[in-house]
Amino acid sequence: MDELDAGRITGTLLGIALCVAPFVDHFKKWLLDAGLVGDRFAAGNLEAFAHWKGIEWIPGVLLLAGTVLGLWFRSKAKIKEMVFSFFVATMAATSLASGLLAPRIEEYSQGAAVRFYQGLAGKQVYVETLGFKSYAHYFYAEVMPGIAQNPEFLAWKKENEKNYIDPKRTVTELNIAMQREWMLRGKIDRPAYFVCKNTFESEIVKYYPKLRRLRDENGFVFWERLPGDLP
Repeated sequence: MDELDAGRITGTLLGIALCVAPFVDHFKKWLLDAGLVGDRFAAGNLEAFAHWKGIEWIPGVLLLAGTVLGLWFRSKAKIKEMVFSFFVATMAATSLASGLLAPRIEEYSQGAAVRFYQGLAGKQVYVETLGFKSYAHYFYAEVMPGIAQNPEFLAWKKENEKNYIDPKRTVTELNIAMQREWMLRGKIDRPAYFVCKNTFESEIVKYYPKLRRLRDENGFVFWERLPGDLP
């Protein structure tokens, strides 16, 4: 198989996937009821409603059309025309998919978490994730720096940082870990909010039983700790 054949197969499969994706809401109930989605977090993601407009199949059709046209040009030994058709179809499909498909896919993957973060934007709160890495909360919740200079945190850090020494972690990773732990166990001066995946909920309940569970939505679970709450 040469590179052109590989590209043809990739283009065809991707085109089919882009054509099918907009219809996920029509068969997701069957997938969930049949137990075909084994991961609890993925199953929770699929429960989201992505507000499909019904035209999101267009990028997939464009990509498939470009692939078919390119193959026709190849059969006629028109290599330049073949490459051009592949290029134009790929660029057009990518551009349209970024506007039509990406927002809907984001709704499934992290829409619930993003809405939670946005609801905290501009408020004097702490926001952090538990059990998974993400930078979304820094952006959508408009998290402002400040913990590193908080006197309560500095006192807690001085007393506990020996427990976090780990040569496998960078200084930044260690600082983030200590700040997160202070938010969970230290004397905080403002409300702290946490987000975890539903697959990590049992660990939260086990290690941080005093956290207040707010709700769950589409695979995410949201928690709160207020100043004065016991760790």
